[in-house]
Amino acid sequence: MDGFSRFVKFYLLKSKTEGEVNMYMKQYIAWAERQRGSRINEVISRDYDTEDHDEGAEPVKQVLTDKGQKFCNGVMENCLREEPCLL
Repeated sequence: MDGFSRFVKFYLLKSKTEGEVNMYMKQYIAWAERQRGSRINEVISRDYDTEDHDEGAEPVKQVLTDKGQKFCNGVMENCLREEPCLL
């Protein structure tokens, strides 16, 4: 979800394997970077708190997860550190 506009984009997954999740995360990140014109460069893993967001959020710079290991893995973190993270 976009923290500023609250726009939601979702993908239907056949499974929650690391390979499939990473593929769709990369697609989403590429899409989000094209929309905002800025690069995502880190993954933040924490419990989501509805009171813990900024109404005037800046362009996409982070991926916030729910501490699920499917989303917080070495492959995804390395992808976000690379320049650029493309499909």
